[in-house]
Amino acid sequence: MSADKTTISRRSLLSTATFAVAGLAAASSLAIPQPARARAPLASRQIAGVYRTRAGGFEITAVLDGFIDLNSSVFSGAPQAEIDAAILAGFVDPAKLRLGITTYILNDGERTILVDAGAAGFFGAGAGRILANLEAAGIKPEAVDVVLLTHMHLDHTGGLLTGGKAVFPNAEVVVSEADVAFWADTANAATAPEIAKPAFAYNASVVKAYPKFTRHKGTGEVVKGISALALPGHTVGHSGYIVGTGNDRLVIAGDTVFLPSVSFPRPETRIMFDSDADAALKTRKMLLDMLATDRLLMAATHLPFPTFGRVARAGTGYAFVADEWRHEL
Repeated sequence: MSADKTTISRRSLLSTATFAVAGLAAASSLAIPQPARARAPLASRQIAGVYRTRAGGFEITAVLDGFIDLNSSVFSGAPQAEIDAAILAGFVDPAKLRLGITTYILNDGERTILVDAGAAGFFGAGAGRILANLEAAGIKPEAVDVVLLTHMHLDHTGGLLTGGKAVFPNAEVVVSEADVAFWADTANAATAPEIAKPAFAYNASVVKAYPKFTRHKGTGEVVKGISALALPGHTVGHSGYIVGTGNDRLVIAGDTVFLPSVSFPRPETRIMFDSDADAALKTRKMLLDMLATDRLLMAATHLPFPTFGRVARAGTGYAFVADEWRHEL
């Protein structure tokens, strides 16, 4: 063959390459998906606040009702600078404390038991999500057989009524005798701070709306497999509940502890909502010692959702160790 037929010019090579690249680009645009151009809107809120675990023979569902916004001035018992430093050490802004409100469903296969009922609309738009989250968990209000109350502050009883009627129409309400007596006392209502007066009228309506209303004495079995634990101080009849028996127990501690960075390392720190600060302090120290000694699983209303964890000794105080996430039950 002659040289002119076997020699490929630079011009012809570039021309051929150009068409080849163009062809590959066209083919690749058809074969390979391109990044989507549409922008997804910001969600601006979490998915449903529901989490499940097991303890004491019960399936336990943490159901988030929402949150309350506070600041570090609600705490006392130590210099404010030290309290703020402890909160900052937990990577939280002392001026912007957001305490969750968590309720619990206990199910042993026979009964559906709700522990506390959230705040409804009493503490602003951040709370009152219990019904939506119960629905997300597949639980209807009429399926609740028992409501156990740790105490009768409005962030625990607020979700019991709507329009003056029972939200959980088939439920028996169980609460300590001492707490009911306090809120029913007209002398207490008359001398209460103005901010607390609505709770007296509301709790009286709760008692009327639930014909099955049981009072316990702070100890002993209140429902099969669940015992009351007297934890006075936050209110006169403040109670915890021990779910199950043996080493598999869960202790639901209500409002005995609040921030992991404060209540555990410095249990002497108090919160302004305690009706008897000295009694609450004594109760908190007793409870933390018990939980650390027996290595029991605990939960408490205002700890970070889903609130389950254990207590470890740390120096002169304690540390909260969040329970490992359960991927399966």
